[in-house]
Amino acid sequence: MIQRIQSIYLALAAVIAGIAPFVKVGTFIKEERQFIYSMWSVKENVAQGAIYNNNILYLGMLGLLIAVLALITVFLYKNRKKQISYCTVLMGLNLLWVFAVLILVPKFVLNAEIEFNPFIAIMLAPTILIWLAQKAIGKDEKMVRAADRLR
Repeated sequence: MIQRIQSIYLALAAVIAGIAPFVKVGTFIKEERQFIYSMWSVKENVAQGAIYNNNILYLGMLGLLIAVLALITVFLYKNRKKQISYCTVLMGLNLLWVFAVLILVPKFVLNAEIEFNPFIAIMLAPTILIWLAQKAIGKDEKMVRAADRLR
């Protein structure tokens, strides 16, 4: 299981997707007040603490869901077709997550122009790793079919 490169790709995707929800997305200024935008909430950046708190828990939970599903996919190594379908779902969820964090929430929920943290680009890594894993799983499936044909 771990000797297969797709298991390593999926494990790395799970780790990165598990870390990404805890990275600060960015900051923005609205009505002359500075706010901190994370995947769990939006808080005003003041000395007294958080005055404004807009809970957007679904973004953080979606990131953790992607991490858990990637780990589950690693252990489906005996059923490659199911693994490929899980990879497709994971890529779709990850792209939805990136779109929501970078475009939907800033434009429609917060209605503000956000100065993004450069580290947030890490959110794209799970999509690339899952795509690489899906390709490797497909190659394995081809080899197994070719070996079955020879028997």
